[in-house]
Amino acid sequence: MKVLKIDSSPRSERSFSRRLTTHFTQSLGDVEIIERDLAQSQIPYVTEDWVVGVWAPEEAQTDASRKAMAIAGPLVEEFLQADHVIIGAPMYNFGSPAVLKAYFDQIIQMGKLVKMAEGQFVGLATAKSATVVVTRGGAYSPGSGAEAYDHQEGHLRAILGFIGITEVKFLYCENLASDKASQNDAFEKAKVDVAAAANSLSL
Repeated sequence: MKVLKIDSSPRSERSFSRRLTTHFTQSLGDVEIIERDLAQSQIPYVTEDWVVGVWAPEEAQTDASRKAMAIAGPLVEEFLQADHVIIGAPMYNFGSPAVLKAYFDQIIQMGKLVKMAEGQFVGLATAKSATVVVTRGGAYSPGSGAEAYDHQEGHLRAILGFIGITEVKFLYCENLASDKASQNDAFEKAKVDVAAAANSLSL
C-alpha cells in the first residue's frame, strides 16, 4: 500500500494538522509514505498556460504551457500512485488554505482524474480512499451549532467525490484557540481518533 500525505499548513512544528497527519502515518503498518508539503512546494495557481497545456493539441503547445505541465504532471502522477490519501487541512477564514485549492486545481485534469462519459463527469480515482484531518480554532463540526460557517468539509468532500473518492473519513481537532488545557485535551483526543483511523486502514 502507498499512502500520500498532504500537508497544507504554512506552520512547521507548531502545526496541529501536521502533527496529526504525521501521527497517522506513524500509526500505519508496513506501507510506503509519499509526502507532499504544499507550503514548501510553492504550488502555482492555474494560468492560461496551464489551460493550453491541458487542452491544446501538441502543435499549439508553447514553452510556457510545457513548463506549466512540467509542474502539474508530477503532482498528478504522485496522486495516482497512492492507494490512500491523508490530508491535513487547517481552517482559515471558514475554509481550507488557498494552497490546498491550488493543488487540486493543478491535478484535476480531464483524462487523468476525471473523464466525460455519456455527458456526465466520471471520477477516475475510485480505487482510492482518503482521510482528512481538519484542525480549527473554534468548533464547526456537525452538532456544534456553527456548521453554517464550515465551508471546508463540504468543499473537500465534493472535490474528492468528483474525482471518484467516495470513501472519505473526516477527523476533527477543534477549539484549538481555547485555553491551554482545553487545547491539549482536544489534541490528545484527536490523536486517539487519528491512530484508530490509521489502524483500521492498515488491517
